[in-house]
Amino acid sequence: MPRIHWKPADKRLIVEESFRIRTNPSFTDSDLEAVRMAMRKIIKPADHRNLRAMAELPWVTDGWKELHKAKRENPAPIHYTPAIEAGTLPKHEQVQIPALISLESLGTEALAAELLRRLVQMTDPTYLDARLPGLLPPDIEPQPAPVEKERPRLIKIGVIGLLNSQQELFKNQYKDLVDFHFVDGNSSFAKVKNLAATMDWTYKTKWSDAIGKVSSLERFSSTNGGLDTIRKLIFEKFKVSPITK
Repeated sequence: MPRIHWKPADKRLIVEESFRIRTNPSFTDSDLEAVRMAMRKIIKPADHRNLRAMAELPWVTDGWKELHKAKRENPAPIHYTPAIEAGTLPKHEQVQIPALISLESLGTEALAAELLRRLVQMTDPTYLDARLPGLLPPDIEPQPAPVEKERPRLIKIGVIGLLNSQQELFKNQYKDLVDFHFVDGNSSFAKVKNLAATMDWTYKTKWSDAIGKVSSLERFSSTNGGLDTIRKLIFEKFKVSPITK
């Protein structure tokens, strides 16, 4: 395969383009990759060469030295091509992205102002969407935490003297309405007193043999009736009726 020789004019263009790529602050790859990128841009594909090492390209290194020297002698701002070329986005999505300015050419105050400008630019959503089209997920509005509805306070009712089956019946009939607390019919007066002290109301049924001065207890009713009587008293006091299916 014949060796490909580039024209001096093409070599000069490669030197200038690779220098431009290499000195761009956003470029972080190797010197050789900068030359390869310049080659792919300047030289037609049929004349591309297999570039394996910078040692094979002394004319590139020499050209960079000349450009560095010229840059030091004439520190004019160098403008770099924006990351998004015009036309790569649909018209309605195109945004104007300012060219970068060489920081080496700026004084202290100008340097601070330029850094601040870039920081503001980098945090602008429109700029970010243009720099990384299709890569940035859409902004998600933070959703407020669900507020759990406060459950209504249940009426606390104590009942003395019901059987286990009667207790379950009452719990089902007043579900989500009443918080029942039951004690045996033969409970001591002290136990009945402690129960009544924590209830909204306490009822003693006809099946209770609880002894003591129950008439002295607050929020307490003593009755000779059974289940129907307790239901009636609950409705009269709290306007709550049992759930019937």
